[in-house]
Amino acid sequence: PGKYYATDLHRNDFQLGVSYLEAGLAGEALAAFGRSLARRPDQPDALYNSGVIHQRRGEMEKAADRYSEAVLRQPDFADAHANLGVILAQAGRLDEAAAAFHRVLELRSDHAEALINLGNVELARGHVDRALRAYSAAVELEPKIPQIQKKIGDAYRRAGDVERARSAY
Repeated sequence: PGKYYATDLHRNDFQLGVSYLEAGLAGEALAAFGRSLARRPDQPDALYNSGVIHQRRGEMEKAADRYSEAVLRQPDFADAHANLGVILAQAGRLDEAAAAFHRVLELRSDHAEALINLGNVELARGHVDRALRAYSAAVELEPKIPQIQKKIGDAYRRAGDVERARSAY
């Protein structure tokens, strides 16, 4: 009975955390996820949601730690890899960010946001051709996202191809 009780409590705390998060009560959600993790520290979803809260609060190091723990516990957790990649890119850790976005795409080849973020990282690394490939793949998946066309134009402009840049804008 004790084992089931602890399991039920961790689930209750996790669900409570989700409800608080959806209601915009970040502090309460973080506390509930913390209680859930105290009972079962191997929960990638609770780690991920804690990371989301820390990221929203601008606590990027804590968020990165939570996302890293989540992917250690569940290596195929695409959204945790994606969010970790965003934080790594913001920190200027471009090689690690690119690796995170490539991992997302191994798991979910239809992840347009990961393609856009990979394009941004490749452009920042000076790999215009790789950035254009990533952006073009994103357009194939989500042709109506206007930011992609601008990013393609920016990449062509950076490559010195003014005509293609104009047509992309």
